[in-house]
Order: sequence, then structure tokens, then C-alpha cells
Amino acid sequence: MGFIHIVEEGEHLSGIAARFGFSSFRTILEHPENAELKKLRKNPNVLFAGDRLFIPTRETKEEEKPTDKKHRFVTAREQLVLRVKVLDNLEKPRPEPCTLTGSGFQNNMSDVGEGVLEGLIPQEARKAELFFPSPSGKEESDVKVPLAVGFLDPVTEPPGQRQRLNNLGYFAGFDPRSTAQLKWAVEEFQCDHLKEIGKKKEDGICDEATQKVLEKEHGV
Repeated sequence: MGFIHIVEEGEHLSGIAARFGFSSFRTILEHPENAELKKLRKNPNVLFAGDRLFIPTRETKEEEKPTDKKHRFVTAREQLVLRVKVLDNLEKPRPEPCTLTGSGFQNNMSDVGEGVLEGLIPQEARKAELFFPSPSGKEESDVKVPLAVGFLDPVTEPPGQRQRLNNLGYFAGFDPRSTAQLKWAVEEFQCDHLKEIGKKKEDGICDEATQKVLEKEHGV
């Protein structure tokens, strides 16, 4: 048995798995009923509101142990990695040490190159904050950046394209109806990456080639 879960805005597969009692999101992802969704969403933690996800019945396991002794049972839980790309005002990678904090967790971020930082967060986390301490030690100069976990849409969808373009400094608007602004932002992005995309001239169409470069530049 099992049931269909309709993905809501801000949900990601790791969080959904934890919510329904699965230690690994792969149990859900690898189920045959989710084959089409797996093919559609290359990154299982970047889902789109309205996606239909099959949640299988959770299997139970029994272990026979003598009752007159103590026993230790260990459950393996996957850790969720949050990845962000941090640039300075000159659009250069900002590799300074920073921490990732949230409700019940605080971890150091690791620099994996080209301005991309990675840090561990709980599977069910929905919010986090990047904390850059001031080099001078002055508290008023510390930088704090709030993050919404799971709210990035797939790059194949216009909302996901808009989010990435806005994050990269190409203003694509915030209203889903502002298609003209989105097209302008795509044109500006293409203009700066024509060679990588493989176009002779920008056209404002966020096709597969443009999506790949946009995702690469954005980091995810």
C-alpha cells in the first residue's frame, strides 16, 4: 500500500522522508511509483509545489533478543547538506570562515570552491542563517544572512529560473505574471554567457542549454 503526497512550497524530499518516518529519502525516491518524478527532478531535494510523490508503506523489522540483557540498536540517518554560493559586491567568491546556524544546530561551512559553501543541517530544517564574523571583531560589523531551506524551485520551471537570476543579480521580478521582466533577465544572462550556452545571440528563451549554465553559475 501507500499514498500520494502532493508537494507543497518549501518541501524537499529529505524533509518529507523524515516527516513520514523514513531514515533515508532513497526508500521513497527509488520506489517504482516515483520513476517519472525521479526522471523529471534531477535533484530530489529541489521539488516543485504540486509534484505528486508516492509514499510507500514503511516496513518494520523485528529483532529477537534476550530480555535479561541490555542491547543497543543503531538507526542510520542520512545527513542533509545545504549548499550556497557566496559572492562579494564585486561578484568574486567570498571564502571567509562562516557558520551555519538554525533551530538546534550550528555547523561550520566548508569551502568547496568557486564561492560554493556546504554545511550540514537536520533533515527537517526549514530555516537557517549564515553568520560571517567581522574580521575586526566588532559585533556591529558581523554579517548575518537568513536562508529559507527547500524554497528553491527546479531550474526547469519559470519560478526556479526567476529565483536563480535574481540571486545572481539579473532582476527577473518577483511576480509570476512579469514574463517580460523574466525574458529581459534571461537575455542579460545569455549576453554574459553566450559562448558557454552555445548561442550566437541572446533570445530571452531559457532553453535547456541556458538552464544548464544558469544552474552551474548559481551553484545548484
